[in-house]
Formats: sequence, structure tokens, C-alpha cells
Amino acid sequence: MVFKIIISIIITLLLIIIIRYKMEIKRIYKQVDFIKEHETNKIITASGTSKDINKLIELLNELVSVQRKETKDYKIKEEALKETITNISHDIRTPLTSLNGYFQLLIESNCEEEKKKYMNIIQTRIDNLKNLLEDMFNDMKIQDDSYKIVKENIDINKIVYENLIYYYEDFK
Repeated sequence: MVFKIIISIIITLLLIIIIRYKMEIKRIYKQVDFIKEHETNKIITASGTSKDINKLIELLNELVSVQRKETKDYKIKEEALKETITNISHDIRTPLTSLNGYFQLLIESNCEEEKKKYMNIIQTRIDNLKNLLEDMFNDMKIQDDSYKIVKENIDINKIVYENLIYYYEDFK
């Protein structure tokens, strides 16, 4: 008889422990589901004192933290990409508009000397646009972490001179 009472008490205690674990798991599940569905800074908490449950919650909170950081980094990179695309669009559109203007002047001109002048300007602008696109491409390569930068000497006087010549007709 005493044996049956002890067994009954043990079974009752085990059932209580199982029910508490099940309730705690449901609480954790609801918290994880809430975090998944909402953009929140909430962390997962436990009401029990089980070491295993606490380790599980600690691990889940670490995963949530990593996921939040990745999401934040993704959003920052997405905004930077949008800004870069806007800048590239502007940087390409401006020289193309200029080229179109000189091309219209070339078409409307009746003077061979003027036509040659406009063709030279157009060719220069096309070359500069190609260089701009090449610079943009190189910039994207440089931003890649695996790209190795090689230093070289440049003639700054030549660069300034070429840029001044590029805008000579505009200044004129």
C-alpha cells in the first residue's frame, strides 16, 4: 500500500514537472512567434528555474540578436545601394544631356568648321563618360573586401589640366 502511495506521488510530481515544462515551452513559443512577427527589441524570458530551459532561452536570445544585427546591416546596405544608384544615375545623365546638346548643335550647324568643333567636343565628352564609368566600376571593385589596392604615382598637373580642358567650352 505504501509502495502504491509513493508511486502515485512520484507520478503526480512527474506529471506536474511535465506540465510545467510544457507550459514554459508554450510561453517561449509565443514569445518567439511574437518576435518573429513584430519588429521589436523584446527578448525571450523564462519564468522557470530549469537550467536547460535557461540555456535554451540564452541561445535563442543570441540568435535573435544576431538576426537583428543582420537585418540592421542589410537595411543600411540597401539604403547605401539606393543612394549609390541615384548618384550613378545623376553622374551618367548629366554628361549624356551635354552630349545630346552638342549633338543637336552638330546637326543644326551648316558650317564644316563648327561641325568639326562639335564632333571633337562630343568625342572628348564620350571619352570622359567612358572614364567616369570606368572610375565607377573601379570604385565598386575597391569597395569589395577581397580587392587588393595597388598604389601608384600620378601626375596631378595632368589631371587638373585635362579637367580644365574638359570644361573649356563651357567656360567660353
